[in-house]
Amino acid sequence: MFSANDIVWADFEVRSALDLKAVGTIRYVTDLATSAIILAYAIGNAPALTWHTDGAILDWDNAPNDLRDAFNRARSSPPGTQALTARFGTTQR
Repeated sequence: MFSANDIVWADFEVRSALDLKAVGTIRYVTDLATSAIILAYAIGNAPALTWHTDGAILDWDNAPNDLRDAFNRARSSPPGTQALTARFGTTQR
């Protein structure tokens, strides 16, 4: 069952050669020139944390265990649960 403690609050900081205002959000985040470099996140009511790699691109294979565990719980939740994909978007399960 869905629990409020499983909500993942996420805010990516990205860098890109593109101008966000000029190209718009969808093109900006889906362009290969755009890279996630910092993720601020909180799981449920837990304190906010950051995941960064000192300017390198974030790699899901090296994500913090608590974040990976939260996404694994979301994947096993009932249909209709929203889960962020590793690259900015959302997928309906």
